[in-house]
Amino acid sequence: MRKRLIGLLLAAVLLSGCGGKYSVDYGETALYSREEMVSAVQVITETFFTWEGCRLYEVTFAGDTLCREELEYCRELGDKAYDSCIVFRTRFRSPIRGGGAWNPNTVYDWSWYLAKENGGNWELLTWGAP
Repeated sequence: MRKRLIGLLLAAVLLSGCGGKYSVDYGETALYSREEMVSAVQVITETFFTWEGCRLYEVTFAGDTLCREELEYCRELGDKAYDSCIVFRTRFRSPIRGGGAWNPNTVYDWSWYLAKENGGNWELLTWGAP
């Protein structure tokens, strides 16, 4: 019984270190509702969690000023008449052994650009090193 309890505790500790716990800082904004921001983060995490072995630590809103400044850039990327651009930053760790384009066990800080037209859904346009 004691070995089983120790095994369960060890498994819980290991899983908590590999799980999807991460923080989201929505900051302050005059441009977006909380619902819009949550929706944008969901688009980001849906892509992020397809990256096997990576661990997300935090997602942070980049601020209204940057979002306004980057709207034209988003229009160029998507070749659409976007009326909203939102930018988030993430901090995450690459897979322990690396692989593909990842350096092994490295912390990355990336920017994520999303845009939408006429109140539609967020489209993820690009992501990577700021």
